[in-house]
Amino acid sequence: MTLNYKHSLVLVIVTQLLFSIPQPGYSQKYYEEIVVLDFFESLYEYNFSTSKTKLEQVIKKTKNQPEAYISSANFYWWMMMTGNNNKENAPAFENANKELITKYKSNYPEELSSDELFAVIHGYAYQTRFALHKRRYLRGLSNLKRIMPYLEEVLENPLKNEKFSLLAGLYHYLAAVTIEEKPLLKPFFKKAPESNRKLGYQLLISASQSSHPLISNEAKYFLMKINLEISKNYFEAIRWNRSLIEQFPDNILYRFHYLQSLVLLNRATDAKDQFIIIRNLSENLPGLTKEQRSHFVDEASRLLK
Repeated sequence: MTLNYKHSLVLVIVTQLLFSIPQPGYSQKYYEEIVVLDFFESLYEYNFSTSKTKLEQVIKKTKNQPEAYISSANFYWWMMMTGNNNKENAPAFENANKELITKYKSNYPEELSSDELFAVIHGYAYQTRFALHKRRYLRGLSNLKRIMPYLEEVLENPLKNEKFSLLAGLYHYLAAVTIEEKPLLKPFFKKAPESNRKLGYQLLISASQSSHPLISNEAKYFLMKINLEISKNYFEAIRWNRSLIEQFPDNILYRFHYLQSLVLLNRATDAKDQFIIIRNLSENLPGLTKEQRSHFVDEASRLLK
C-alpha cells in the first residue's frame, strides 16, 4: 500500500513533546524544567554538541521521568534526520520510546496527568513516525488504535492548555485531510473522533502565539509544513518559515524548507542566496559530523538543478 508521509495520521507531528512553562519559585521541578527547555533550545539552534551535553544534564536531573526519555528520543531523531549516520542512533531512539510507553501503558488514559498523556502519545507517535520513515506503513498505521484512547482525552478539552491546543490542532487538520484525500485509508478512521480541518488550523494558529518558545516553535513548524506540502500555499509557508528562522537563524532544516518554497515559487535568485547560507552554516557550525555537513547541501543542490 502506498502512503504519502504527509497525510499519515500518526501524525508525524506529535513528535516533540512540549513541557509546561516554568513557574515562579526555585523548586527542584523548576530547575528540571529549565534544564529541559535549555536542551530543546540548543537542539533547535542546531548546536548538537551542546545538545548532547544538555541531554546528559536532563537525564541526570529527570532520571526515570518522562522528560528523560522524551529528550533522548528527540535528540536521536534529530541526529537521524540531519544526516548523522551513527549506528547507535536508531537503537537509542527506539529504546527511549519503548521505555516511555512501558512506563505508562498500564494506566488508563483518564488516570494520567496532562504531561503524562503527552508522554505516552509522544512515545507511540514517534514509534509510528520511525515506521513511516522506514516505509513500514502498515506497522505505522497499526499504532493508530494504540494512540487513539490517549488522543481522545486531549480532544475532549483542546483549550485546556496550549499543549492540548497544539496536539488537537494537528489531529483535526491532518485527520480531516487524510480522510478527504486518501479514501483508501478511511477504514483506519472508522472509530476515530470526528475531525475538522478548519478548526485544526485555527488551533495551530492559536498555539503559534504562545509565549512558550517550544509550543510556539512547533506550531509554526507544522503550519509551515501544512502550507508547503498539503495546501501548496507557498507564500504562507514562507511567512511561517521566516518566523522560525528569525527565532533560530542557524537551523539548517528550517532554511532548507525555506529554499523549497522559493524553488516552487520560481524565485531562483532568492533560492540560490538561501543555498549559500545553508552551505556556509553547514561548513562552519560546530559539532556537526561530516555527513551532517553535506546532508542538506546535497539535498538543496538537487532542488536547484
